[in-house]
Amino acid sequence: MTDLHLLAEDPNETSSMEYPTNTSIYTIPMDQSWPAYAWTFCFLIALKTTVMALIIIAALFGNLLVIVSVMRHRKLRVITNYFVVSLAMADMLVAIWAMCFNFSVELTGGIWIFGYFMCDVWNSLDVYFSTASILHLCCISVDRYYAIVQPLDYPLIMTNHRLIMMLAVVWCSPALLSFLPIFVGWYTTPEHLEFRKKYPQVCTFTVNRTYSVISSSVSFWVPGMVMILMYYRIYVEADRQERMLYRSKVAAALLNKHLQINGISAGITSLRQSVDGSLESEKEQQQQDQGTSSKMKRERKAARTLGIIVSAFLACWLPFFLW
Repeated sequence: MTDLHLLAEDPNETSSMEYPTNTSIYTIPMDQSWPAYAWTFCFLIALKTTVMALIIIAALFGNLLVIVSVMRHRKLRVITNYFVVSLAMADMLVAIWAMCFNFSVELTGGIWIFGYFMCDVWNSLDVYFSTASILHLCCISVDRYYAIVQPLDYPLIMTNHRLIMMLAVVWCSPALLSFLPIFVGWYTTPEHLEFRKKYPQVCTFTVNRTYSVISSSVSFWVPGMVMILMYYRIYVEADRQERMLYRSKVAAALLNKHLQINGISAGITSLRQSVDGSLESEKEQQQQDQGTSSKMKRERKAARTLGIIVSAFLACWLPFFLW
């Protein structure tokens, strides 16, 4: 949460000039050489804007590539990837609306040039798309849980109707946490509202304790706990299935060797035919096991990749919500 400092009414009352921004207060000492400070200030602004521009471009093209890939390849059009495409759209909108406005603030040295109303729009869109992005990851973790833990019931559970319902909740519910409390003024304190009216060129997002607890719980803590629980259950189930496959392969190899030894020692045609039939059925079973094993490996690989993404996401967001 950002602390706000009121501007001095009379610049002669202080020996320094405080310059408000969206995240901090730039203080320019009056007794410092202006050219030296100007070069440092311009360098920092140029560095920040360059980094932010690269991040915005990477976010736009990276997420656009995900959407195009799924749309162009029919094999990728599965339920899980529809969640991924929707997530990519949410992240693209974060880059377009939230990050671009933030980029403009950094470019102008901390001055908000779009007015009081657009400040509320910016803050609302920032909260809205960020919350939608987190909820998408939560839905993906639930989808992977059913795909690996309950593979036989997965087609019955994750239907197209349920997919549409989940996406509708993901896209509609964040509006109750963003646009409504921000435009009504429930999210902050009366002092901050007065400050914004007095200084419309400053666009900061300062929240009260009630909104902070509710928004952080809905946007991060509850979805984060669901994701951790889902991927823990996935890990336990994947480990159990791996052990079962290993045991079945060992048992099949021992049975195959036992049948071959019995067939050679007996030297009886009928027994050999029986053994051959058993071996053929065993080969078919092994092929089925290999197909099942290959499918499970793909599912585990997808879950592992998404687990890494979720872990990185939680690690990046955790300091923000703890602060």
